[in-house]
Amino acid sequence: MRRGLMGWDEAELPSSALSARLERLQAAMAREGFDALLLYTNLVRPAAVCWLTGFTPYWIESLLLVPASGAPMLATALSKRVADWIRTTAWLDEIVNTPKPGTAIGRRLAGCKRVGVLELDALPAGLYDDMIAVAPKVELADASAMFAAVRSHVDDAELKLIEKADALAVARGRQEDKAGWAKVRVFDTVAGQTPTH
Repeated sequence: MRRGLMGWDEAELPSSALSARLERLQAAMAREGFDALLLYTNLVRPAAVCWLTGFTPYWIESLLLVPASGAPMLATALSKRVADWIRTTAWLDEIVNTPKPGTAIGRRLAGCKRVGVLELDALPAGLYDDMIAVAPKVELADASAMFAAVRSHVDDAELKLIEKADALAVARGRQEDKAGWAKVRVFDTVAGQTPTH
């Protein structure tokens, strides 16, 4: 169970950084000929959707639809009562709460020919079946390599978060060292830079 307050701190993760990430991703989608991109997320697979929107799910699965242009849409099995909470934790304007996220996404894919899916082989069968039942003519293609290339860019917002995490780890390591434990070091280098401490 996740404990503590989850929220979006725009000082740490500015909407301008998220907007730039989306623009880079949509430019890559255009080069690959994708009409849309799907990213699956759940408790143990939060990273891709979190990087793009700031949203970190708990327990329930969700699908993020990234159109060729415009804002992403999150279809989630979380109840409507948590939609307002999701908005406080993420850079999302449209959230669809439904017991069948795959069906909701399938309806949005009407008119799409080729849709990329991050880690297509790991997309849950139930979501796949629900999507294809509504959008049987859509071609789904694995977009993992494309996403990895876009994701490999470390922007200033991410670099600052990494540096903050590193500072916390170093401080904790110093506390442990005083107690007779070995020092802890999270990152030796970040984006090709050597830490100064």
